[in-house]
Amino acid sequence: MDKQRKVNHVEKYSNEDKFIYKIIGDDAKSGNKAWWIVRIHPKKLAQFRLLIPKGHLDLADFGEILDSGLGRSIPEEFLRKHGFRLY
Repeated sequence: MDKQRKVNHVEKYSNEDKFIYKIIGDDAKSGNKAWWIVRIHPKKLAQFRLLIPKGHLDLADFGEILDSGLGRSIPEEFLRKHGFRLY
């Protein structure tokens, strides 16, 4: 997937780590729906929160992409792995 992403939805952080976010959006290069689980660097958290509503950003500029994939939903195994609640 290309580095630039259009973010459609950001979920509050993981229950286990307040710097891990799950993000649903579009891969800018392919236009495909995609998801990312990202650990945001603490020093970049304020900037991330300010820019994320604008929608287009390179997630790697703000932290480490822990997992990613194509599709509109994140598989439960990845949510569990990173401490997100399953509804």
